[in-house]
Parts: sequence; C-alpha cells; structure tokens
Amino acid sequence: MKRLLVKIMIFSILFQLTAVASAQQYFVVQKKGKLKNFKYISGDYIYLETKRGEFKLSGKITQINDTSLVINKTSEIGLNDIGVIFRPNGLIHGFSNLFFIQGGAAYFFIAGANALINNESPIIDKSTLLISGSMIATGFAIKPFITRKLNVKEKWEVKILNFDEFKKE
Repeated sequence: MKRLLVKIMIFSILFQLTAVASAQQYFVVQKKGKLKNFKYISGDYIYLETKRGEFKLSGKITQINDTSLVINKTSEIGLNDIGVIFRPNGLIHGFSNLFFIQGGAAYFFIAGANALINNESPIIDKSTLLISGSMIATGFAIKPFITRKLNVKEKWEVKILNFDEFKKE
C-alpha cells in the first residue's frame, strides 16, 4: 500500500512540474486574414529588420515579453518596431546545397576518377563538364530563394501568445 501511495505522489509531482514547464509565451508571425503562421519560442533563432530599415538583428530569442522580444540577452525590440522577418526555407536550402552543389561536385570528381582508373582520354569530357557545371550553377541560382521575407508592414502581423494567462491559481 505504501509503494502505491509513493508512486502516486511521485507521478502527481512530475505531472504538475510538466504542466508548469509547458506554459510559455509564443511569438507568432501570422498572415493577415489567413491561418498561415510561424511560431517562435525562447531559444529559437530569428533574423529581423526594423520598420525604418536602420537595423538588422539576428540571434537567439532569449526572452519573450508582453510587447517585446529580447535577442541575445542584449537587444530588446518592440513588436511595433519590427518591419521584416527573414525566415529560411529549409527545403530549398537543403535541396540546393545537397542535391545541386554537392551532387554536381561529386559527379565531376567521380566521373574524373572513373576516367583515370580506366585510362580514358580526356579525363573530363564535355558532357561531364556540362552536367556537373549546370548542377552547380543551378544550386547557386536557387540561393536567393532560400530566405523568405515576411513583411510585417504589408502582409504579415506579429503577436505574442501568452499561455500564462490561462493558468489556474
């Protein structure tokens, strides 16, 4: 009976600790009039520009307040001062870097090594140069599309969701 009581006590303490730990604030960037949004929590990396365009801030979000963000424990920026948020598109970045650039370079070196092993001449033929060169060039051409600009002035809005307000006391 004592063991059951101890297990129940430990379980209830752990359950309450996880409930307290999960209540946190979210910084949300939402498209106006749409459901599309991006959520940030403390510890996430962010890159943004002020409304006037004077400053660009990047780093980890260390604290989310009611009306501002603290970045790298040094810079505090209000929600009203945020003009543009730059968000990396991970799919395009991975596709560009891994498939096109590294794949083109790997194809070039593998085809060259194969020609050396088989004593072929020329070592690098025109088709290998064309294929590997176009893959690498395509990878670099896609690079400008990696970062997405979320313009808070026009199409996006920023909010703070505070789940601490819903805590029962």
